[in-house]
Amino acid sequence: MQIDSSFLKQMPDKAKYRVVVKSDNPQQQIAAIETILAAMVADGKQSETVRDFAHDVVQRKGISLTHGARPYVRIVQAMQEAYQDFDYVHDPDGVEMFQTPRRTILARRGDCDCMAASCASALAALGFPTAVALTDSQGRGVLTHAMCAVKPPMAANLQVISPKTGKYATWRGGEWRVLELTKRRAMGWFPEKSTVLRIAGKTYPVNRHL
Repeated sequence: MQIDSSFLKQMPDKAKYRVVVKSDNPQQQIAAIETILAAMVADGKQSETVRDFAHDVVQRKGISLTHGARPYVRIVQAMQEAYQDFDYVHDPDGVEMFQTPRRTILARRGDCDCMAASCASALAALGFPTAVALTDSQGRGVLTHAMCAVKPPMAANLQVISPKTGKYATWRGGEWRVLELTKRRAMGWFPEKSTVLRIAGKTYPVNRHL
């Protein structure tokens, strides 16, 4: 299944949904969805709307982006909390539908993949390596849920609270962390039944992200 993602640049902000992906081959459908989501992130991080939103989020938290070392963990947490305030809406059964990261911000609502792509765009606009993570939220390896995935923007070892143990854990440079956006959960949390995460075309066991 070949996907032309150039439609993103023509989608007006008032357009709610414009693309439907359907395939009888699950692997082809996931690959098509990944292509669209990656294009959404790449397009979104160039958007003035997304950049302005990202800067506004961190400034409202009193986080400086201009002096000294950036507080990377606080920036990521602030962005996660901002998107958790958005309204979560479901796609119609049996289809995948998309809206631009700009539209998600303007509407303050979206489904899991649209919010993940928008959050990844916002963090990317601040210099973070990001992607959309797909996971099997009901187990069995069937990818049904999307979250934002983010790395520190430099080779740094950061201290974060583990959602599993409640204790500090090291977030190493180059390591993905996932952000749940559809409900109030801490950075690094993933659905209890999840067994795999697919990020940037690679599949990982979830225990590599604890």
